[in-house]
Amino acid sequence: MGHSSEWPFLYLKMMKIISLLLFLMPLLTNAQDLKNYRWHKRIIILVHNDPKSGVLLRQQQTLDAHKNDLEERDMIVLIPKPEEKRKLLTQLNVPLAFKGVLLIGKDGGVKFEENFPVHPKVLFALVDAMPMRRAEMKRKKG
Repeated sequence: MGHSSEWPFLYLKMMKIISLLLFLMPLLTNAQDLKNYRWHKRIIILVHNDPKSGVLLRQQQTLDAHKNDLEERDMIVLIPKPEEKRKLLTQLNVPLAFKGVLLIGKDGGVKFEENFPVHPKVLFALVDAMPMRRAEMKRKKG
């Protein structure tokens, strides 16, 4: 009988551990894992060695000013941490010395690679010309 009275406590303890692991899992994996966004988001990646670089911050501010345009196109902006930059660029087959703007399509492929600064309208025009985006616009109209 002693075992059955302990069961609820063991169950609760196990649930707490599972909840904690589920909470920590995203923190333990690569925060910039692009696979999570595939087929859901277009990703603008701002790459620089110095996360406090003036050119990087200006690019981010310029994009932030176009928040509605980004949302309309399912676009998000990511800035990889310095320790993630090497892995990310290698994964995307981009030279390790690259500093600038990358556009990753919903299919996970690199669609645009350019040094800073890049005007948001350049990115929007590129995305709007993509077949998947044209189909999205057509569905929204209809």
